[in-house]
Amino acid sequence: MLRGRYWQAVSDRFSRYFEKQSEWYAERGVRLITNPLYDETAPSKRIASTGGLHKINQWAQVPGGDCIAASTS
Repeated sequence: MLRGRYWQAVSDRFSRYFEKQSEWYAERGVRLITNPLYDETAPSKRIASTGGLHKINQWAQVPGGDCIAASTS
């Protein structure tokens, strides 16, 4: 339970940073586009470096992410 609360606090901190950025962009008539760091890794491995992806993207006017696929042919 404590571990979950800790990671919730980490995600909240990242989210507040993106919320402030989003407000700054909106005041200037531009859009915040996100492409989170390490978005190609599993959420459980990414949370320590960027927080929860969906929590951050809630503040983006243009949420982003990569689609990485391997070709087998």
